[in-house]
Amino acid sequence: MPPGLDASLVASAGGLLCFRVRKMGIVSYLICNPVTKCCRELPPPLHYRSTYRSPCMQALVVDPNKNTYKLVVAGYSTGRDPTTEVYSSINNSWKLVGNLPLKGDSKATLFQPYSGKPFCNGNLYCRAFLPPSVIVYSVEEEVWVQLKAPINSSVLTPYLVEHHGHVLMVGGLRKAGRKEFSPDSFCIWELDHKEMQWKEVARMPEDMRKLFLQRNVFSKFRSIGKGDLIYFTSASAASSVVMYDFSLNLWKLLPECKLKVGRHHLASLVGHQLVWDRVFIFEPSLDAAI
Repeated sequence: MPPGLDASLVASAGGLLCFRVRKMGIVSYLICNPVTKCCRELPPPLHYRSTYRSPCMQALVVDPNKNTYKLVVAGYSTGRDPTTEVYSSINNSWKLVGNLPLKGDSKATLFQPYSGKPFCNGNLYCRAFLPPSVIVYSVEEEVWVQLKAPINSSVLTPYLVEHHGHVLMVGGLRKAGRKEFSPDSFCIWELDHKEMQWKEVARMPEDMRKLFLQRNVFSKFRSIGKGDLIYFTSASAASSVVMYDFSLNLWKLLPECKLKVGRHHLASLVGHQLVWDRVFIFEPSLDAAI
């Protein structure tokens, strides 16, 4: 990457990484393929070009067949702005598209940042904060819709992931009436599109849950997934990562990561944030063009 950039990693897909870059009050995005060591700075967005107007949702969608990609940004952090704009690598330009489905005079943050934005069957799935639900963006039709599949209030830090064409929700589960943040279990639910319900498909074994929580006494939990693998980790501790393999129905506690985390380590790579504040799936590719 060019030296001296104030950049934060915000998205990844199809062998590409997307960084949000700030220069003299102007925001742009940098797309890079770390395997080929190629980088490309995109033109500044039309609407979200100011550093004071940070979108809550930033997602990269790659079409490997056409070797093209789109970057979707939406949802000003105060929730007052329903604007969505999309960058296309084909046209090398941005355009404003369908607005977010805000209702009434809601001033609450619409998106829940860093809660997963899986791309599945032509749609981007994102978790909304108020009301707790899932909103979907059709990349082809360029419109948003809100799913009528409510999220149980007992689910802690739910994340959305993709699993072979299905949308999953991963998160902690707290018993009704409990006020403690620590979850009683970690579960995986699958979205049933016909019944519009979340149905449990897997649950972390109790002994592994205790080991996981011992290393993450109080933390914002993170989940990422791709294909058959789903990972549970934490925003503050890289020492504990649990992996679930769907194909084997296997839960596994990964070896401890020795990387020193904190605001003074690798700051140039993560935009002066905690190293594990955001986690991403990366698929190395020699063919992914920027």
